[in-house]
Amino acid sequence: WRPSDNGKLSLVNLKVWGHRGESRQLMGAPNCAHHLYNLQHLKPKGTIYICEGEWDCMATEDLVVAGGYGDSPPSVVAVPGANVFKPEWAGYFAGRDIVFLYDNDSAGQTGVSYAINRLSGNWGLPRSISRLNWPARFPDKYDMRDLTIELGCDCNTWNYLKMNLEQVP
Repeated sequence: WRPSDNGKLSLVNLKVWGHRGESRQLMGAPNCAHHLYNLQHLKPKGTIYICEGEWDCMATEDLVVAGGYGDSPPSVVAVPGANVFKPEWAGYFAGRDIVFLYDNDSAGQTGVSYAINRLSGNWGLPRSISRLNWPARFPDKYDMRDLTIELGCDCNTWNYLKMNLEQVP
């Protein structure tokens, strides 16, 4: 729910658990637009971690809390899918350090490139852009939720994550 122009609350996003092909998954309900997940917790300064999907965002938030962050706590948000990045979202990231934590698959890699291309415009560019360079030991489709389940939510996992970030030119 979010305040609309007339001051009333309007529904902006609703998720449903449903079938897509052979699998069941969390999907956006019809007639609801895509939005950044966890945007209401975006801090006015500090690094912003951008995840692919709500579950990865929740896992990353737990990891951030466990890992410690000094005086400037980072924000964690999520796009609803690897190839969803609205140009109007670029303003949230202008002048900030951002880190993409997309899934370890071709869609995740393509999605990061897609998002980076949409970060330009009238809002200004991010101060820096980094991405998670998944080590070869992790299988295809591995994501932040898998990482926190396997390695735990502690400062060792946080440091491991930070060691595998690469700057995007």
